[in-house]
Amino acid sequence: MNALELDGVDAFYDESHVLHDVSMTISAGEIVALLGRNGAGKTTTFRAITGLIDRTGTLTHHGTDVSAMSAESIARGGVALVPEARRVFPSLTVRENLQLARDVCDDPRSIDSVFEQFELLASLAEQPGRTLSGGEKQLLSIARALVQDPSLLLLDEPTEGLAPVIVETLQSLLQEIAGEKLTVGLAEQNAEFALSLAQRAYIIENGRIVWNDTVEALEANEELLERHLAVSKPTR
Repeated sequence: MNALELDGVDAFYDESHVLHDVSMTISAGEIVALLGRNGAGKTTTFRAITGLIDRTGTLTHHGTDVSAMSAESIARGGVALVPEARRVFPSLTVRENLQLARDVCDDPRSIDSVFEQFELLASLAEQPGRTLSGGEKQLLSIARALVQDPSLLLLDEPTEGLAPVIVETLQSLLQEIAGEKLTVGLAEQNAEFALSLAQRAYIIENGRIVWNDTVEALEANEELLERHLAVSKPTR
């Protein structure tokens, strides 16, 4: 079964038409990368999926049509978005940030189970958000999503501005948590990071999907990588 399906989705910011006939699928348990340059439409696609902007077309989550649902209903149905901006509550501790996320969820995970996966955050449990580094805030943002026990996790530019050691930590974490229960959509400019994790990829340009296939097919097409992503072939 597809965890997510978009069929002919158009999206708008006021009168600006920003997504054009976007169709894509993510199978249950799969990691799919949405690649493109800055401003190509990656963030807008994720905002359309989660009901944060006006859109038309059909959006289905695990067989349920969510096209007309509110953002709150989509989130309660198991779709979690980790936005590009690392929005943590600066005056609350790491533990309190996680507790707040649990409080708005119908069937959350325990904080201790999340700390087992995020050992670094466990060591910072009583520190306020404002004292965290950028990488620590990113990990907390992801942990806040996971404590709500979503079936679909959408990560918007998770590696932007992170030190290489934190990128490696994040890579290992996503490899661990993705699988039978959790499906991941990954919007990234860092093609090497995204393709090291994903099974399939879509390329978006000017609000339109211009290519989709397996990661192996993309890695074998250096001309495509350079033309749409301005990168050379990733190395594993």
